[in-house]
Amino acid sequence: MAPAGQIRILDDQPSPAAIASVVVQIYTEEGLLVTSGTTDGDGLMGFLLDDGTYNVLFYKFGVSILPRQPQQILVSSLAASNDFLVTGHVTTMPESPDPLRCRISGYLLGVDGLPTQDQRISFRPSPDISVVRSSSSMLSVQSQIEVHPDTTGYFQFDLIRGMRYQACLLGVSSFPLLGIEPAVLEIIVPDLPALLLPNLLFPVPVLVDFSPDTISIPLAGGPDGESTLGTIHYSDGSSSGTEASSRTRQPPFARLDYVYSDLTLFSIILSNGSTQVTPLATGTGTVALARTIAAALFYPDPPEFLSPPLTVTVS
Repeated sequence: MAPAGQIRILDDQPSPAAIASVVVQIYTEEGLLVTSGTTDGDGLMGFLLDDGTYNVLFYKFGVSILPRQPQQILVSSLAASNDFLVTGHVTTMPESPDPLRCRISGYLLGVDGLPTQDQRISFRPSPDISVVRSSSSMLSVQSQIEVHPDTTGYFQFDLIRGMRYQACLLGVSSFPLLGIEPAVLEIIVPDLPALLLPNLLFPVPVLVDFSPDTISIPLAGGPDGESTLGTIHYSDGSSSGTEASSRTRQPPFARLDYVYSDLTLFSIILSNGSTQVTPLATGTGTVALARTIAAALFYPDPPEFLSPPLTVTVS
């Protein structure tokens, strides 16, 4: 009988507090998803697992797992307890007191890995005139702002939540390795009180949801025989891949590649907000997504990426 256990996540403060709503996914050492869940108000997620060694991944916006991910646990029916304690760090950022605005803060690093002290950024509303929250509140092109860091390279400023802007790094003419010419960044300000500047300018995938995450498909179904919604969540709080998403296309700063357990069973493509699955041979296999951050970006500590597998059975 599989022993019962639980994972508890506490923060790293002197008097540790539970961290709720953390997505927890438990994998075999071979990379197969065994079970998943979300921590409750006490920071707990329970499980029933066979004896063995497992890798555990965690995700919650604004929380990093210490010292690193994945965490490894050893489950044993002979152990006195299969309860595991995990430490998380909750990022505390300066917040805007205005409920209509998001406070952006942080550093931009140069090629030397040090904060840039002379980099200015301009933000222009997109489109030029937009409705903000109500028909009586308008944002015009005259609302364009220019921000610059302090003497240490630190930025801190406010933008309107939910607004789309065109951001220009003044003095930078292009991002040739990203195919962006000129260097105009399309950004979406999240409905949050605070966000780190690199995540606003250079959003990268942090979580992928498949719904459903297990499908069965007949071999006779042929090309595009089945589809499942695949939602990609980004480090700026936006998402793409569903009708309710805030992004119409994926930002170019990170590539997602399909990783198949068996290339002969099926193939998938992302099209019109759905993941189209084409059966090739009978059997059961999985596919997950792996992230590669563009070499043109300098991420000393990129946000964690979590991709549960999509399990496909072809009969």
